[in-house]
Amino acid sequence: MDRKIKRIVIIVLAVILVLLVFSGYGYVAQKMTANDGIEYLNNKEYQKAYEKFHKAAGKFTLFWTKQKTDVLLYEGEALYQLERYDDAIEVYDRLIDKGESRGYSFKAFCYAGKGNESKAIEVCNEGIKEMPEAGNIYCTKYGILAKQEKYEEGIKVLETALDQDNLEDRKEVRLHGSELTSQLLILTRRMNMPRSCLLYTSPSPRDCS
Repeated sequence: MDRKIKRIVIIVLAVILVLLVFSGYGYVAQKMTANDGIEYLNNKEYQKAYEKFHKAAGKFTLFWTKQKTDVLLYEGEALYQLERYDDAIEVYDRLIDKGESRGYSFKAFCYAGKGNESKAIEVCNEGIKEMPEAGNIYCTKYGILAKQEKYEEGIKVLETALDQDNLEDRKEVRLHGSELTSQLLILTRRMNMPRSCLLYTSPSPRDCS
């Protein structure tokens, strides 16, 4: 009986060792392939970049790693640049399933790219509900609202974000708030100017300053 147990233990350990070696090789190969993809992405060769990232994402690793997350983010970005929004959304859904908050943000951008901004806002709302501490999702929602010139709604989004005790990326959220405040001040100032002032750029007429 003892011999049988020892044999089983040895076999199990051997299998684990093989898996670790194979996984280590997969991790290195994944990194090297992804680096090629990054080079293509930087050169705006998006199809070649996608092919590299897709290949890298398929490399076997024993555990889900930060590197795997980064590879999928890059793959989604390449697909986004190719305007293959639905394919990119599938990639970002995989990241969302792993609890990656950026998956919500980039998925929302895909819907915005398709011209479906209401769906993009819906995705942001889902992300905020699931991960209320993720500052990047609030910033994404703010960006979509700002593009629609819905500034008051944008302010409320950022205020809600800053009310979260454990908010991540708080500095970035505050930066967006400062930018929005500046934009609103400029718009308010322009609304109070004579119409002729809006025709000038630089230098401005004295009565428009």
